[in-house]
Amino acid sequence: MFKIIYFQNIFFNNLCYDIIIFLSDYKWRKHGKKKAEALKLDDLSLSDLDTVEQELNRVRQLKIRTDLIRMRDEFLSYCKANGIDPIKAMHLVGFSAQGYLRKTKPKYQDPVTGAYWAGRGKTPKWFKERIAAGYSEKELENNQD
Repeated sequence: MFKIIYFQNIFFNNLCYDIIIFLSDYKWRKHGKKKAEALKLDDLSLSDLDTVEQELNRVRQLKIRTDLIRMRDEFLSYCKANGIDPIKAMHLVGFSAQGYLRKTKPKYQDPVTGAYWAGRGKTPKWFKERIAAGYSEKELENNQD
């Protein structure tokens, strides 16, 4: 069996967790000592491996979040030190004022003009015209990937 102990460190005003894995053995408990060793994955059961994997994923997400916050703070400090507006700096590196927007794939394509529509929002005029002209929705679907 093993026991996972968390030590908290405050890093850039966020909690950063480091995992230290202690393998507990009856010999160490008998002598009142705990010895830190490398984790031997071959010796663990499937449920223990699942637990380790979940903990690693959780710690990885916290590490990513901490790193992103650190980079954000460095970016804002750089902008402030050099008198740069952060919004203008974001435009210079390719971000819009709304941030990064995920584009949806077009669901429909006009066979006459080649215009696209994702199937969201207001129905475009060309779509209504093609349906009125006898096209079916299936015929107007965009089959390109």
